Amino acid sequence: MSSGRIATNLGFTGLPRQIYLLIGITFALSLGRNIAFPYLAIYLTSGASNGGLGIDPSIVGFMLMVGGLTSIAMLLVTGSLCDRVGRRKTTLIYAIPLIFLTLALVRYLAMGVHAGVRAYGRRRGVLRPGL
Repeated sequence: MSSGRIATNLGFTGLPRQIYLLIGITFALSLGRNIAFPYLAIYLTSGASNGGLGIDPSIVGFMLMVGGLTSIAMLLVTGSLCDRVGRRKTTLIYAIPLIFLTLALVRYLAMGVHAGVRAYGRRRGVLRPGL
């Protein structure tokens, strides 16, 4: 069976350009997140001397389990909500708070990066070149 025949059977031909773009973007975002995800447990469990946070492995496992179960539960909730309310309203219900949380996280991370750069500069004398 040729690859063109498989694509036709799966229904991937003749779709609008926006669908192909959406599939590509979704793939890229999923790939980026899923490539980094396995290293999260290593980072969380390794000690501070190795650049990690030194969290107990059982707690890290529990956090990952809760995250996975929450994801499954939210898929069920949002699926039924889409059926009752509609996709557009459901997207707005979740997108608006997500936008504000993302902006807050970006601000928080920016403050942390700024503080880290200042601390590094103080240690290395970068911010006081005349001394």
